[in-house]
Amino acid sequence: EVLGEKMVKSVFCVLIRLGEYHRSIESCEEQRHCVDQIVRHHNYSRKPLDYDFALLKLKYPVALNDHVGTICLPKSTTRLPLGSFLWETGWARTNACGLLSNVLKEVQVEVVSEEDVGTE
Repeated sequence: EVLGEKMVKSVFCVLIRLGEYHRSIESCEEQRHCVDQIVRHHNYSRKPLDYDFALLKLKYPVALNDHVGTICLPKSTTRLPLGSFLWETGWARTNACGLLSNVLKEVQVEVVSEEDVGTE
């Protein structure tokens, strides 16, 4: 008998690792959780890659600690002052042709106007 849709959904899980620092070395600080819902940005585009971030609703609560924390999201109407600085983190490439980083990186970026994006 073929598995019903309800059964398939209960078996399938998008698994994420929270508290991860090194992509290829698992540590005791990490937590694994199943994603219940993925909410992409409404302007997400695969080609060209744009607005490539999403909110993840997890199936179960996480344990907050020194390696897993929370962030504050601004209201959708919030406009950050030009010239203010923000932090970004991830394992992305540090140049267009480079490899993905194995360790979590962070960079401080300046808020610029939409007209100035891509001009430097």
